Amino acid sequence: MAEIPERWIENGFSSEEATKWEELGFVSDEALRWKMIGLTPEQADTARKAGFSVLELKEWLKDGFDFDTATMLKSAGFDLNDAKNYFPRGELEEILKEQYHSDDEKSAKLRKSEILMKAKIFRFFGVSSPKSKSVYMVILPRIFVALLSIFALLFAYIPSVSFVAKTFTTSIEQIFFSMSFVALIILIGWMYSF
Repeated sequence: MAEIPERWIENGFSSEEATKWEELGFVSDEALRWKMIGLTPEQADTARKAGFSVLELKEWLKDGFDFDTATMLKSAGFDLNDAKNYFPRGELEEILKEQYHSDDEKSAKLRKSEILMKAKIFRFFGVSSPKSKSVYMVILPRIFVALLSIFALLFAYIPSVSFVAKTFTTSIEQIFFSMSFVALIILIGWMYSF
């Protein structure tokens, strides 16, 4: 067994621990800081690759994020303020518990990725929180209007448009679609009247 430098021993590392930390590229003082917040060498390496400093990760953990969630959000470009906005203390785990009942680690990572993707969409559309009641009032109408405009412009001359319009008679989408379609027909008729 190779002899470990005195500095590692002074910082309280065994030779096995020192070897693990050194293999991942840590020096003794840096390893000690990561170890003091309760991380294994592998976790410290993951945190470092995600872009965390020891102090920054400590803040995330203090604010109620578990290690996996913090590294996932940081890797996806969220800073602590964004993360607190979208996932206040433990809210991500609460959402996961409400929606899913599997303890499988792979499934948990997929679920967290799904939640993360939703958060990115919410942030893009300016919604303050994934649990906000305004999510559907903000995002869905914007998406619908954008899709409706594209649909109406691209498919104005296809006969099936009128069939599609008739199938949505009971929903809000039907009203928007009909109004847009009628407006487009009137506009086309007006243009051809000259």
